[in-house]
Amino acid sequence: MAEQMQIDAADRQHQAAAWVARLQSGDASAEDRHRFRLWLKEAPENQTLYGEFSRLWGDLSEVELPEGHLQKLQRRRALPRRIATVLAVCGMGYLFAQTPYLDRWRADHFTVTGEVRQITLADGSAVTLNTDSAVQIAMGAGERRITVLRGEAYFDVVSDPERPFVVDTQGLTATVLGTRFSAGEMGAARDQAVLVAEGRVRVSAGEARRVLGAGDSARDSDAGTLPPVSGDVDQLLAWRHGTVVFSDTALSDVLAVLERYRGGQIMVLGEELAAMHVSGAFDLTDVEAALDTLALSLSLQVHRLGGALAVVRK
Repeated sequence: MAEQMQIDAADRQHQAAAWVARLQSGDASAEDRHRFRLWLKEAPENQTLYGEFSRLWGDLSEVELPEGHLQKLQRRRALPRRIATVLAVCGMGYLFAQTPYLDRWRADHFTVTGEVRQITLADGSAVTLNTDSAVQIAMGAGERRITVLRGEAYFDVVSDPERPFVVDTQGLTATVLGTRFSAGEMGAARDQAVLVAEGRVRVSAGEARRVLGAGDSARDSDAGTLPPVSGDVDQLLAWRHGTVVFSDTALSDVLAVLERYRGGQIMVLGEELAAMHVSGAFDLTDVEAALDTLALSLSLQVHRLGGALAVVRK
């Protein structure tokens, strides 16, 4: 029920942004305006949401966007900058809001945005799911196989030499007998990777093979190799304790990681600002406070539109 309410709220936010784009386009018809008035009457919050997106429209009209940022939205004719900006926000937000549900439907266990949860398998092994993650579990007589459909999972594996423990992600396979490690999407780029906290893990991707020990990591790459993940393994696994740690990290990457725990998009305006480097530790149980801390320490502004969008700017 709670998840359905979140979906309904997100839908209304996307509808409000779409109405702003349509009515400000200059070619809205009388029928469009009639349907808009009906939409306003559907729910009391529609008027509030429309007002919030209208104000953002005005704010963004004064911001110089990075060159080429809106080119992918252009079709047969060039879109006015403000229309393209709102459409970009709507389209990307709708895509991110919808894509989790197929993975969750296929999964044996999943977490929603902002949730971190541990489950215990039939053999006693423990699996900790990071935010917005989903896994399938197959415990057979000769093999224990976990498929990470989405997100990231940390495994504390009970040794069973007769039944290897195998984890499949989108491109990587990790095989262990007894260890603690993480597999799935890592960092701002969401690379498929494996991080080993204890023991040894055999990792493969295509023809590439590596054996990882404690503190080692490997990620999938287009080059067909398994290069290490940038960063300290312990810091990269701090999410298990409700914390995320950054060391000399670009602000755009910091915000991309925080976005995974927020449930809405975080947009940073300006290439120079996006490239600014940040260090610090933040509480993942309160992402809004983390954003406020960043804004205060870097003299930034954060404009929020409910849970759908946060715009970070100078």
